[in-house]
Amino acid sequence: MVDKWEFQLFYLISAFLTGIIVLMTMILNSQIAIRRGMFYATRTNYLAGLATVALICIITGYEFKPLATSLNGIHPIYWFGGGVTGALVVAGIGYVVPKIPTLYSTILIFLGQIMTGLFIDYFLSNFFSLQIFTGSIMVFLGFAMNLWIDASRSKIKRIKMQCNE
Repeated sequence: MVDKWEFQLFYLISAFLTGIIVLMTMILNSQIAIRRGMFYATRTNYLAGLATVALICIITGYEFKPLATSLNGIHPIYWFGGGVTGALVVAGIGYVVPKIPTLYSTILIFLGQIMTGLFIDYFLSNFFSLQIFTGSIMVFLGFAMNLWIDASRSKIKRIKMQCNE
């Protein structure tokens, strides 16, 4: 989709729905973390994800045998490292999201995913997309500008409140 720059409705809808699911998951995890604790929220997230993937695999009749044989050549540290990293990210989201506006956390997660994808593409397959990098920088600059404007507005509000007292 990126290399050819073609409009493909299926991929656009898939990306949109995935973004909504990520945002909803992030908000739900943070609410569960507030009410029940960060570790409970992380465990709930992983169990819900496992149940969803298992259900999709059962419905689609996914064949696990090729996957199982391909895992033999992968060092176990990657299996466990991915799980630990995922748990840390989910726990971090549960901690950070209630403290900042949802828009900021969404943009930060989006930027993190894009930059991590660029990093992985470059170091694993020696591929670098200047278009994606440039777009990410533009999103980051817009985010930084929005943060600066919000900070300026809140500073002005505090000054006005102090003057009225």
